[in-house]
Amino acid sequence: EDKVKLWNSLMVDCYQENLDMMDSSSFIFADSHMLYWLPCHMIKSEKFKEVFELLLSKNFLNARINFLGTLEGTKEYVSDIQKIQRKELSIEKGGNRLNQCEKNSNKTKLVAVVFLIGRYLSNLDQPSLPREARVEIGHSLILLGVAEQSLTLWQESLECFQKA
Repeated sequence: EDKVKLWNSLMVDCYQENLDMMDSSSFIFADSHMLYWLPCHMIKSEKFKEVFELLLSKNFLNARINFLGTLEGTKEYVSDIQKIQRKELSIEKGGNRLNQCEKNSNKTKLVAVVFLIGRYLSNLDQPSLPREARVEIGHSLILLGVAEQSLTLWQESLECFQKA
C-alpha cells in the first residue's frame, strides 16, 4: 500500500509544473495521460486537496471535455467522484479515521465538483447544436444526476434528469 501511494505521489510530482500553471489563461492541456489519470494518481496518493483543486479547475474541465468528448469527459469526472468516495471508505476501514471536519469538507467539495459539471453541461446545451451533440449532453446529464444521488442531492438529481 505504501509503495502504491509513493508511486502515485511521484506521478503527481511529475505534473507539478503543469499544475502550477493550470489556472493561467494561456495554459493548454496537451497531455492525454494527465487528462485521464492525474486525478486517479492524486486520489491513490491521498492528495485530496490537490485533486479537488484540479477537479474544480474550469480549465481542466474544459480541456477534459474537449479532449474526451462530453459524455466520456463526464464519465471520467463521475469515476473520479466515486474513487474519492471509495478511497475515503478504505482509509476509514484501515483504521486511519478522517475527522468529521475533513469528511464534511470533502463532501462539500464533491458537491461543488458536480455543480461545476452541471453548469458546464447546461451552458453547452444550445438549440442550435446538432441532434447528436444534444443527445450526448443529455446522456451526460443523466450520468451526472446519478452521481448527485450518491451525494444525496435528490432535488438536483431530479433537475438533471429533467434537463436531459
